[in-house]
Amino acid sequence: MRTVLLLLLLSGCAHHDIEVINYEVNKYSYVHDSISGRHGVYPMSPTQAGDCEDYAYTKCLMIRNLYPDKETFYLYRYGKPSHAALMVDGMVLDNQYKFLYPYVEENWTRISPWSCETQPLGTNR
Repeated sequence: MRTVLLLLLLSGCAHHDIEVINYEVNKYSYVHDSISGRHGVYPMSPTQAGDCEDYAYTKCLMIRNLYPDKETFYLYRYGKPSHAALMVDGMVLDNQYKFLYPYVEENWTRISPWSCETQPLGTNR
C-alpha cells in the first residue's frame, strides 16, 4: 500500500490518483467471507485477500490518506449476490470493474457517507 501511495503523491491529480487506487487495489485477490472465515471489514494488501467490502474499505483508506477532506460514500446492493463498492466524486470504485464508472442511483439499494472509521451501514454483519 505504501508504494501505491508514494506513486500517487508524485502524480498530484486527485481524479487520476483515484483511478490508480481503483486499478491497483483491484489486482488484489478476492476471497468470500465464507471461505476466509473473516467477517467484518478489513484492509487488504497484495498478500491479504478480501471480499467486495474489503476492497471498498481499502480504497477508502487510501483515498482518505491522500485527500482527508474528500467525501467518500459506501454503496450497497441487497440481493443474490449482494455487492458493495465505494463512490467518490460521483464515480464508483468497484472491484468488479477495471475502470471507474458513473454512479446511477437505481443500481444501488443504499448509499451512505463513510469516513472509513466505522463499520459501513447496510452490511449484514
